Amino acid sequence: MNKFLRNVIFYVLVVIVGMWMFDYYSTAKPTLAQKNVINYSTFIQEVDNDQVLSVVVLDNTITGKLRDGKEFSVLIPVNDTTIMSRLEGKNVDITIDKEPQSPWWLNILSSILPMLLIVDLWFFIMNNGGGGRG
Repeated sequence: MNKFLRNVIFYVLVVIVGMWMFDYYSTAKPTLAQKNVINYSTFIQEVDNDQVLSVVVLDNTITGKLRDGKEFSVLIPVNDTTIMSRLEGKNVDITIDKEPQSPWWLNILSSILPMLLIVDLWFFIMNNGGGGRG
Protein backbone atom coordinates (compact mmCIF):
# COMPACT_ATOMS: atom_id res chain seq x y z
CA MET A 1 0.00 0.00 0.00
CA ASN A 2 1.52 3.32 -0.99
CA LYS A 3 2.09 6.10 1.49
CA PHE A 4 -0.57 8.42 0.02
CA LEU A 5 -3.33 5.81 0.34
CA ARG A 6 -2.25 5.01 3.90
CA ASN A 7 -2.44 8.68 4.84
CA VAL A 8 -5.87 9.06 3.24
CA ILE A 9 -7.20 6.03 5.13
CA PHE A 10 -5.73 7.34 8.38
CA TYR A 11 -7.34 10.77 8.00
CA VAL A 12 -10.68 9.29 6.95
CA LEU A 13 -10.63 7.17 10.11
CA VAL A 14 -9.78 10.22 12.21
CA VAL A 15 -12.73 12.11 10.69
CA ILE A 16 -15.07 9.15 11.27
CA VAL A 17 -13.97 8.85 14.90
CA GLY A 18 -14.47 12.58 15.35
CA MET A 19 -17.97 12.45 13.87
CA TRP A 20 -18.83 9.43 15.99
CA MET A 21 -17.62 11.13 19.19
CA PHE A 22 -19.51 14.32 18.35
CA ASP A 23 -22.72 12.41 17.63
CA TYR A 24 -22.39 10.23 20.72
CA TYR A 25 -21.72 13.06 23.16
CA SER A 26 -24.04 15.66 21.63
CA THR A 27 -27.26 13.65 21.81
CA ALA A 28 -29.41 15.20 24.48
CA LYS A 29 -30.54 12.64 26.99
CA PRO A 30 -33.63 13.56 28.97
CA THR A 31 -32.91 14.15 32.61
CA LEU A 32 -35.07 14.77 35.62
CA ALA A 33 -33.54 18.23 36.04
CA GLN A 34 -35.45 19.44 32.98
CA LYS A 35 -38.82 19.30 34.72
CA ASN A 36 -40.28 19.99 38.14
CA VAL A 37 -39.06 17.05 40.20
CA ILE A 38 -41.47 15.92 42.89
CA ASN A 39 -41.04 13.09 45.38
CA TYR A 40 -42.93 9.83 45.11
CA SER A 41 -45.28 10.39 48.05
CA THR A 42 -46.32 13.79 46.67
CA PHE A 43 -47.00 12.14 43.31
CA ILE A 44 -49.20 9.48 44.96
CA GLN A 45 -51.12 12.24 46.81
CA GLU A 46 -51.65 14.13 43.54
CA VAL A 47 -52.94 10.96 41.86
CA ASP A 48 -55.27 10.17 44.77
CA ASN A 49 -56.57 13.78 44.76
CA ASP A 50 -57.32 13.45 41.02
CA GLN A 51 -54.86 16.23 40.11
CA VAL A 52 -52.82 14.31 37.50
CA LEU A 53 -54.00 14.90 33.93
CA SER A 54 -51.51 12.90 31.85
CA VAL A 55 -48.26 10.94 32.28
CA VAL A 56 -45.48 9.54 30.12
CA VAL A 57 -43.79 6.45 31.55
CA LEU A 58 -40.17 5.77 30.57
CA ASP A 59 -38.51 2.95 32.52
CA ASN A 60 -38.83 4.02 36.17
CA THR A 61 -39.42 7.71 35.41
CA ILE A 62 -42.82 9.33 35.07
CA THR A 63 -43.20 12.79 33.60
CA GLY A 64 -46.53 14.43 33.23
CA LYS A 65 -48.89 17.32 33.62
CA LEU A 66 -51.16 18.28 36.49
CA ARG A 67 -54.66 19.67 35.99
CA ASP A 68 -53.42 23.17 36.83
CA GLY A 69 -50.95 22.98 33.91
CA LYS A 70 -47.78 22.40 35.93
CA GLU A 71 -45.37 19.78 34.62
CA PHE A 72 -43.66 17.29 36.89
CA SER A 73 -41.22 14.42 36.91
CA VAL A 74 -40.88 11.64 39.46
CA LEU A 75 -38.83 8.49 39.92
CA ILE A 76 -40.93 5.48 40.81
CA PRO A 77 -39.70 2.33 42.52
CA VAL A 78 -38.95 -0.53 40.14
CA ASN A 79 -41.05 -3.00 42.12
CA ASP A 80 -44.15 -0.75 42.30
CA THR A 81 -46.93 -2.80 40.70
CA THR A 82 -49.84 -0.64 41.85
CA ILE A 83 -49.03 2.65 40.15
CA MET A 84 -50.48 1.76 36.75
CA SER A 85 -53.79 0.54 38.18
CA ARG A 86 -53.93 3.62 40.41
CA LEU A 87 -53.45 5.89 37.38
CA GLU A 88 -56.01 3.97 35.33
CA GLY A 89 -58.50 4.19 38.19
CA LYS A 90 -58.25 7.99 38.10
CA ASN A 91 -58.64 8.10 34.27
CA VAL A 92 -55.16 9.55 33.75
CA ASP A 93 -54.00 9.67 30.12
CA ILE A 94 -51.05 7.21 30.12
CA THR A 95 -48.35 7.05 27.44
CA ILE A 96 -45.66 4.37 27.58
CA ASP A 97 -42.41 5.48 25.95
CA LYS A 98 -39.24 3.58 25.20
CA GLU A 99 -35.62 4.60 25.46
CA PRO A 100 -34.44 6.25 22.24
CA GLN A 101 -32.06 4.01 20.33
CA SER A 102 -29.00 5.07 18.41
CA PRO A 103 -29.05 4.67 14.62
CA TRP A 104 -28.09 1.30 13.12
CA TRP A 105 -25.03 2.73 11.37
CA LEU A 106 -23.68 4.05 14.66
CA ASN A 107 -24.02 0.61 16.24
CA ILE A 108 -22.11 -0.97 13.35
CA LEU A 109 -19.49 1.76 13.38
CA SER A 110 -18.91 1.44 17.11
CA SER A 111 -18.32 -2.31 16.77
CA ILE A 112 -16.11 -2.17 13.65
CA LEU A 113 -14.18 1.02 14.39
CA PRO A 114 -11.86 -0.39 17.08
CA MET A 115 -10.86 -3.25 14.79
CA LEU A 116 -10.17 -0.85 11.91
CA LEU A 117 -8.03 1.33 14.14
CA ILE A 118 -6.03 -1.67 15.34
CA VAL A 119 -5.46 -2.91 11.77
CA ASP A 120 -4.49 0.59 10.63
CA LEU A 121 -2.08 0.99 13.52
CA TRP A 122 -0.59 -2.44 12.77
CA PHE A 123 -0.02 -1.50 9.11
CA PHE A 124 1.48 1.83 10.17
CA ILE A 125 3.92 0.17 12.58
CA MET A 126 4.87 -2.60 10.11
CA ASN A 127 5.55 -0.14 7.29
CA ASN A 128 7.53 2.26 9.45
CA GLY A 129 9.38 -0.40 11.41
CA GLY A 130 11.98 -1.05 8.71
CA GLY A 131 14.55 1.22 10.30
CA GLY A 132 16.39 3.30 7.70
CA ARG A 133 15.01 1.50 4.65
CA GLY A 134 12.57 3.05 2.31
